[in-house]
Amino acid sequence: MQRAARGSATLAPRQTVRSSSQASYPGFLRTAVHSKFPGGTLQTGTVKWFNHEKGFGFITPDDTGRDLFVHQSQVEGGGALADGAKVEFESQESDKGPRAINVRTV
Repeated sequence: MQRAARGSATLAPRQTVRSSSQASYPGFLRTAVHSKFPGGTLQTGTVKWFNHEKGFGFITPDDTGRDLFVHQSQVEGGGALADGAKVEFESQESDKGPRAINVRTV
């Protein structure tokens, strides 16, 4: 995938896209677009900690020691994770570092 410009991207053949929008503050709409390549590699790891009130936490992957940020919008089935839970996920680089996407407990 090549980035065309900030906020837009060129899709690869057979790539799927999922989007979501929610109101964050009065007058502001937050939109997220998530893409997945067919046959993407799932990783496993353990939830290091997750703050239910703030809606985010960190996952420690089994194969590397670098923790990944996880937001509740990326968690299957409601967005809550328990500390110490085993999870499957995909990783994605963001401008703030690596993050976990398409997260589900195992």
